Amino acid sequence: MRSRILTITAATIAAAALTAVAFSIPATAAPITPNKVSYIVIPHPDDEFQTAMMTQDSPDNYQVTITMTHGEQTSYCNPAALKVSLQAKEIPPTPLPTSQWSPSCDAARLNSWVGYMTEMSKTDPGTPGNVTDLGNRGPFPANGVPISRVDGGGKVVVDRTAHVWLDKQGRGALVAFDLGDGDLTPAEVSWAVKTVRDNRAALGLNTTLPNWNVLGAYSNEGYPGCDVYTHPDHRAVHVALWNTDFRMHYQAAATCKSDPDAIRTGTVDQAYLNAAFNPNGVTGAHEEHYGWLNETAYAVSRTNQSDLFMAPQSFWIRWAH
Repeated sequence: MRSRILTITAATIAAAALTAVAFSIPATAAPITPNKVSYIVIPHPDDEFQTAMMTQDSPDNYQVTITMTHGEQTSYCNPAALKVSLQAKEIPPTPLPTSQWSPSCDAARLNSWVGYMTEMSKTDPGTPGNVTDLGNRGPFPANGVPISRVDGGGKVVVDRTAHVWLDKQGRGALVAFDLGDGDLTPAEVSWAVKTVRDNRAALGLNTTLPNWNVLGAYSNEGYPGCDVYTHPDHRAVHVALWNTDFRMHYQAAATCKSDPDAIRTGTVDQAYLNAAFNPNGVTGAHEEHYGWLNETAYAVSRTNQSDLFMAPQSFWIRWAH
């Protein structure tokens, strides 16, 4: 289902599985100072819950969540659609977006992202969320990679900068690239991950900690028993993380449990799950901050993988070092 350059050997799978288990921290562990860097790669600023099983309860990981796009193509940035979607239980986007691909749409999506992460950081000790806005950093060298996005009306834009929010408690950072909602490429994803990895000082990030892993958001091209999600931007993240060795301890991405490459499955902690998706479907952080991007309450699967947002999560793991 995904592009392969190298095959996975049994030894690699075994090593990766052992490595993955070794980094997990029980929910009851006391917060500790981060000692390694974990890069969480998402296509859009509302996909971060899809890696929660691997990031929750991990205060020893300096978590750098990287969104590849601003989510600027959403139809809910059009005022008429927003009027239909926005419910009383939700926090209205700020600023109110005027259209798709507009600066106000970009700002609304990113502000919702920061708001969600801030709220979740109150529940999970390792989640960066109490942040200082460092603004845009860069532009960074393309290093031979075609970097561009296509905005409304077919306008081609080249943007090699990154917007950074740094956690005041030293837990990590949020980094936003604007590489094109709906036209993201695997080459751009690989470029962005390498850019953050190799330019931590320029981005204002902690430079003293060793790199540990790269985690990617959910994609499923059709494996049965799970939500089928074929968004091209999610596919681009999977192809990039599968084919590019970033020289970490391992790389992983969320997939369906029936994926033959899935080698780790676990469940998001109840407290974390309820903070994001309250059982009554109304007051969780995800609905509060991202509810304006959907006309109904977001569905979440608590016992299976039938919805895009799910408590049981599975991952393939690759490139163990």
